[in-house]
Amino acid sequence: MTKVSVFLATGCGVGTVKYFPGTIGTLWGWASFFILDSLMGNFELAIFIGISFLVGVFISSIAEKEIGKDDPSEIVIDEIVAIWFVLLFVPSSLENSLIIYSVEFTDFFYQLAAFIMFRFFDIIKPWPVNLVDSKIKGGFGIMFDDVVAGFQTLIVLSIFFKSGVL
Repeated sequence: MTKVSVFLATGCGVGTVKYFPGTIGTLWGWASFFILDSLMGNFELAIFIGISFLVGVFISSIAEKEIGKDDPSEIVIDEIVAIWFVLLFVPSSLENSLIIYSVEFTDFFYQLAAFIMFRFFDIIKPWPVNLVDSKIKGGFGIMFDDVVAGFQTLIVLSIFFKSGVL
């Protein structure tokens, strides 16, 4: 179970890259979202993401102990699940998005903006991400600070969409 947990927590090994494992993991999450989005409706995808969060808490806890560091950079399941969460609310097509905006950019550029903003919040860790990151430990802390960064991403994207910036 330990080796399987580490393998899954590292995004099938993606998190073991030497440079920028969180960004590479987020890119892996974005790419895999295209597949998931084509296979499931929004409700099923939301359930899948919720279950993936819970599984991520469990396997991150095991992987953290196995790797021997607090919140090791190799664990990228948190970035993967968080970008899935963000992209669930970003238009991927006008027909099947949970939130539909008047679009002048293609959906790819909305998703690119979401990716960039999510990485910004995940790397910089402004409040309350930094609070969650410093106070909540273990598998739940590993997963939850990225979800909070995802919420921040969605708030800023919504402001940009509503104000016409995007």
